[in-house]
Amino acid sequence: MNALPIRMSISTAQGVGVDETVLAKLLLFERIGDAKAYAELVKNVTTDAEGKPAFLKDWEEAATAGRDLEMKDPWTGEFDGIDIARLKFSPSKRATG
Repeated sequence: MNALPIRMSISTAQGVGVDETVLAKLLLFERIGDAKAYAELVKNVTTDAEGKPAFLKDWEEAATAGRDLEMKDPWTGEFDGIDIARLKFSPSKRATG
């Protein structure tokens, strides 16, 4: 049995909106990403008053401006063979705004 529909039903019943696209990205990141980077992301989300990882805003602004991303550990490694620093982002207003 797939637990995702149950979780979505619970969030709906509790009046908590869940963006399925963001959820899918988080699940993929948890699965193929660096464990320390994932833990840092979760920590930033849970400690922010609005539940947003504020550090991503700087990355999105740099990507939009065409600047190279200045990555620090634990974000400097490869994610299942993908060099994160070389990725080109298409920023989403939902992530930071």
